[in-house]
Amino acid sequence: MGEPSESLATRLVLQFLRRPPHQIRSRALVTAVITAFEEAVARVDGSDDEVTVEAVLERAGVGVSSFYQYFGDKRSLLGAFVGHLTDRNFRQLVEALDAADHANLKEVIEDVASHVVRTYCDRPSVTRAAIATIGRLGLLREVRVERDRFAGEMARVAQRFYPDTPRADLVRSMRILSDAIIGILTAELDRTGAPDLATLSDEIVQLATALLAERHGSPAVAGQIERNA
Repeated sequence: MGEPSESLATRLVLQFLRRPPHQIRSRALVTAVITAFEEAVARVDGSDDEVTVEAVLERAGVGVSSFYQYFGDKRSLLGAFVGHLTDRNFRQLVEALDAADHANLKEVIEDVASHVVRTYCDRPSVTRAAIATIGRLGLLREVRVERDRFAGEMARVAQRFYPDTPRADLVRSMRILSDAIIGILTAELDRTGAPDLATLSDEIVQLATALLAERHGSPAVAGQIERNA
């Protein structure tokens, strides 16, 4: 797909570590700590204030001295958590895009919308904690860059259905759509403890199809495009 092997989110993880984990064992240790933190946050309704480093290390089975080889403090862990989560979400959503190999654009949108909603709302506490941390650590630009990168991936897929539309125009549309979706999900997570995933998915499908139709017209059928090529 031509995406860089090391994303900005991956570099963000490294930015918050004292030193990069080069060996398999050290990478496993860092991942275990971040995963344990994520699991702990999932149990405390989106606030990391109740999650101590000591509790995370006990859950991860990692000693204090090992932790401080790679993490400076809890702030360091929070930054690495956001980078890890952002990178994982990006990769999983791109996989969902590529797996939605339908000839009809609406079916692609339905598959991807469902996956996006599950990614951000299956565990509301984790997403709430990430949003709070992004603001606290001033990481809005880094997250926005990754969101724009995903918009580029969506434009790549949309080009199958709008072969005559310039890629730059599709990218712009997908950036608008990505920003709108994040706004919808963030607001819904703030409104309720347990968002209705099916309703959210349907609303995103309606938004996406309406926006693309308004900006680019009716989509072609992918199979017809390939037969006429």
